[in-house]
Amino acid sequence: MRLPHNPDLDLPVYATAGAAGLDLLAAVPAGDPLILEPGARALVPTGFAMALPQGYEAQIRPRSGLALKHGVTVLNAPGTIDSDYRGEIGVILLNTGKAPFTITRGDRIAQMVIASFTVAQPVEAADLPETPRGSGGFGSPAVRISASIFSVGVSGGMLRLTKKMRFALEAVVDIAYNARPEPVQSREITKRQGIPQRYLEQVMQQLVHANILKGVRGPRGGYTLARERRRITVGEIIRVVGEVEEDNGAGESQSQLGAAVISPLWEEMQTEMMRRFDNVTIEDLCRRADASRIQPEQQRQADFTI
Repeated sequence: MRLPHNPDLDLPVYATAGAAGLDLLAAVPAGDPLILEPGARALVPTGFAMALPQGYEAQIRPRSGLALKHGVTVLNAPGTIDSDYRGEIGVILLNTGKAPFTITRGDRIAQMVIASFTVAQPVEAADLPETPRGSGGFGSPAVRISASIFSVGVSGGMLRLTKKMRFALEAVVDIAYNARPEPVQSREITKRQGIPQRYLEQVMQQLVHANILKGVRGPRGGYTLARERRRITVGEIIRVVGEVEEDNGAGESQSQLGAAVISPLWEEMQTEMMRRFDNVTIEDLCRRADASRIQPEQQRQADFTI
């Protein structure tokens, strides 16, 4: 919706067919530019208000050109516009450069990305489940995988993609891809991914217990992610499933060379593999699905009123 002081400026628009963000224009008065001194910040009006559908937000992000050339950025990037906000969209700009920056009417000052989000319900607890990382924060070292999940000695055990691991990964990615806004039912996953129901329910309960999935009761109940896609890793799912399939003795070696050289090397490689899995999130797998042109069950429109 245009506001009274914006009868002339273009409403937000995607500059190209592949652009993720809509361009936002400055609605400062004509003939009265805003001078942003070095180190200063200002709330820049855009001259419009909007209504997003429930379950979506607008993220206000900096323009790379302004940041690179002038040091001008969005102070609270990404700024969040909630779906129930009906006021004018404003952009908080900060000049980190060494020279004053002039903002005139109609200048492109930021970009707006429309994104869906998950609504979570915090539950108070007396204690938290233990993790290998514990309270490690910024700069904490890489976490070694638990010996109970993955252990290699002279027997030469080998981590393999078991059925249960594959089913768990496929189920979580399926839910991440299709659970907005309704939960995904297990029979839908079975139909789409071909996972036998007897295996699926067992895996799903393990994932719910580990706070990766959340079970929703009711006639249209099912499963949703318990956390954001970017906060669930492949390594975590593998640990939850906890299946290490032996190599049927093919790698066994009782020799001194095998015990001193081959087995330690194999253990290092498998530990490194799990570290890599810890850096791959469900968000990453969903991006791969997008790149493979896999479409969600129901493509939902994210049109909004402006």
